[in-house]
Parts: sequence; structure tokens; C-alpha cells
Amino acid sequence: MNMKKQIYTDEELLTRVWDREHIQDVMSLRVYYSANEERRREINELWVTEDKYRKTASFGKNWGFYTGMDSIQNYYIVEHQKKIGAYIDACGYMTLQPISAPSIQIAADGKTAKGLWYSVGHQEIPFEDETIRARWVAMKVAADFVKEKVTGWRIWHLLEVSDSYWEPGINYHDEIPVFEDPENDLLHIEFGTPDIEVKTHDRQFCWADNYPGMPEPYVTFSDEISWGPEGFTPMERWGE
Repeated sequence: MNMKKQIYTDEELLTRVWDREHIQDVMSLRVYYSANEERRREINELWVTEDKYRKTASFGKNWGFYTGMDSIQNYYIVEHQKKIGAYIDACGYMTLQPISAPSIQIAADGKTAKGLWYSVGHQEIPFEDETIRARWVAMKVAADFVKEKVTGWRIWHLLEVSDSYWEPGINYHDEIPVFEDPENDLLHIEFGTPDIEVKTHDRQFCWADNYPGMPEPYVTFSDEISWGPEGFTPMERWGE
């Protein structure tokens, strides 16, 4: 989104530098909380708390969005714990998705921000039969943030869009099908049935859709630029 170059005072510039550091800290803490299976702590400390934002919060992946904090918590904590409970007691559970290459834009009004990272890591994907299947996963991680009055910068919309994933120890070129059956897509199975079902990104077309794209400078937040379901339109994915 093109906008005129903003002129900030020294105090405003310092505030924006601090805001950027705070946003980076939020996303870094999420990596560690997730790796430690501290998902409830993540929700309580890093996600929005004010009612007006909780209602419109979202967690999206390649196949759609969970919307509202109650639905997000049910998927991210309750259903996840059902799947890993017995397994983690017996064997432990190891997943790590570090993030890098941050691209962050803070709104000119200072009330919201958008960020994009890339992640290459590994996930153990739990199933109801108490088995765990490991995968290497590469993905974009995008987030909209809001600066709450009491708690400061919080995650409002989070989007994890996987680019590729593969099983350790196999030949990627020879043994992974180009067009995978969705019923065998482990990440799809793990994501379950979101509140809004829509294909945000199809891995087999690489990044032809460029979704989510690089965040651009903006003045104030609007639904059109949201990385929640409000801002997603399939037409934009293909430049039509």
C-alpha cells in the first residue's frame, strides 16, 4: 500500500524502534512456548485480551481459519492435548519452528502492526491413535498485532502457511508425490475442520499466489489488509 513518507519526531522514532523490538520478542517467545508445549501460556501472555479483538482474532493455515479466541483455544490447546496426552507422558514431544528474516511494518498511527517471517523446522504431528509422525516443515508465518492499552503488543491474527513438508530420511525428489492426496496430508489432518474452510495456499503451485505477501507501509488498519479471513480473497492469490 503506497503512502506518503511519514515524518516522525525523535521521540516517535524511539517509540517505533521499541515497538518493533517488542513485536520481535512476542514472536520469539511464541517459538519457545510452542517448543515447550506451553500453549496455554502463549495464549494468555501473547494473544489479544480485549473483547473487541478476541471476537475477531484468527489462527489460519493452508486450509482456512479458526476464528475467535474460544475457537482458537479449543483447536490449539484442547484438541491438541487430547491427541498428545498419552504419548507425551510416555515419550515426550518435540516440535520446533524457529523464525527468521523478519519484515515488520508498524502503522503510521502506531496502533497496529504487521509482520512476516520465514520458518524452517520440524514438527511431530499427533494422531488420535496416539502415534506421532515427524516432518520437516518450511513455512511463512504472518501476524497482525494490536497495541492494547494495558498489555502492549499482542497477536491478533496469526497465519502459518506451509510451503513444503517432508518425512526425514527419504529422498525428496524420488519418493514424494507432486500431487499429494489431501487425505494423506498430515498437516491438513492435524489442522482439523476450521471455522472458515478455504485454501489459502496450495503447496503444489509453489509461491505463485504470493500469499501472504510482504507487509507494506500503511497508515491505519483495515479489514482489506488483514491476515485474518476478512482480508483473504482467492482472486488476489492469482493476480486476477
